[in-house]
Amino acid sequence: MMPADHPPAPTFDTLDTVITQAVQEERIVGTVVLVAHHGQLVYQRAAGWADREAKKPMQPDTIFRLSSVTKPMVTAAAMRLEEEGRLPLQAPVTRWLPDFRPRAPQAAQATQTETAEPRRPTITIEQLITHTSGLSYSFMEDRNSPYARAKVSDGLNMDISLAENLKRLGSVPLVYEPGKGWRYSLSIDVLGGAMEAETHQSLPDIVRETVTGPLGMKDTGFAVTDPDRLAVPYKDAPAKDSATAPTSGRNGTNASGSNTHSSNGDTQTSDGNTHSSDSRHDDNHAEAARAAPRIRAAIRMQAQDTLDTGSGILNFDNDHVWKRQGYPSGGGGMVGTAPDFMKFLLSLRPGAQKRVLKPETVARMMQPHVNPAWLDFMKPGWSWGYGWAVLDDPAKAHTPMSRGTLQWGGVYGHHWFYDPVKDVAVVAFTNTTVEGMNGPFTVDVVDAVYAAVNGSPK
Repeated sequence: MMPADHPPAPTFDTLDTVITQAVQEERIVGTVVLVAHHGQLVYQRAAGWADREAKKPMQPDTIFRLSSVTKPMVTAAAMRLEEEGRLPLQAPVTRWLPDFRPRAPQAAQATQTETAEPRRPTITIEQLITHTSGLSYSFMEDRNSPYARAKVSDGLNMDISLAENLKRLGSVPLVYEPGKGWRYSLSIDVLGGAMEAETHQSLPDIVRETVTGPLGMKDTGFAVTDPDRLAVPYKDAPAKDSATAPTSGRNGTNASGSNTHSSNGDTQTSDGNTHSSDSRHDDNHAEAARAAPRIRAAIRMQAQDTLDTGSGILNFDNDHVWKRQGYPSGGGGMVGTAPDFMKFLLSLRPGAQKRVLKPETVARMMQPHVNPAWLDFMKPGWSWGYGWAVLDDPAKAHTPMSRGTLQWGGVYGHHWFYDPVKDVAVVAFTNTTVEGMNGPFTVDVVDAVYAAVNGSPK
């Protein structure tokens, strides 16, 4: 019998089933899922394939293209500079990028005379961090939008410098007045430019010195540390070939010490308190997707590829990680591992031993900073903080997560969250988009984690 002062850890049989089913149905090609409770890792599993065609199993230290998982780390680096008084949140971005002065929205310009100089609203650092800057992404706009005509890069397909992309971005009108709306956007790429101008360092150096280095995130950065460990990217089968269409856009060794690989590439690990074994959520879509089996598995992405997210077309340059040209995108340019990112999430805990920001800074970042009426892109109940979505009303969101939970993901197939009330952090990295970012898999992982945690002592 277990002593009374050692309560039983959560059990994750349901989470194991969720992962196994997603891999066997080939909705997910490969995944690494970690769960931490009260600051301790209580679950770790690598399942499926890092490279399906080469039969290379997923491993806990597999490196992923992080896409928007980059944003919270770059935002944290910016907040370090803010703590030092070097990047005041209310300062205009033109203090650092004097030539970045997009003109007012087209509707506002219509009220001006033809000979008047276009009005160029002020954009602040905080508006960049909260995506209330008036900027957008190309994939969020119409296919013949000013963004498309100016060839603005979304950061996943760039062979151009940041200066060139800022020039293109600054040439198109804002989509709304800064501070008067919300749109997921290239704002964090612009923020990265301001950070470089302030420090006279590259963004990779800034993030390494302020975030990843102090936290020991050795495999996370803007360059691949070990090419052999980089996961191959996959995407959902086209809707015409699959019963499950993409959701609309908005995340070893066994006990004996031997390697254990199942026929689907599952890697099992067990170590001490770690139990292992064999963005938004759209609940209606998730239920429909579960009921409709796939006709075709997720497909391997090409070096140059596109993805219809339901809200727009994303262009990918999957070979960008090997190229020296182009700029380090603050909104999506990093690579890294699930264990590394868990270190980052655990640094947000109030009692964290390793941290890169003051507790009061993290508390500000975790507050909702955006008018809910502006967030039509988000599911009801969610707002936006500094670097992530913040759960403001769990009832409206129909989620077991607690109020104040942080959540986001990445278009390459990632989802993560940190619930400060339950003191649970989850990292679910996959190599399959968009299922791994906001498909049924993410809903099922959340439900399984809370079933385990709520069944364990507080």
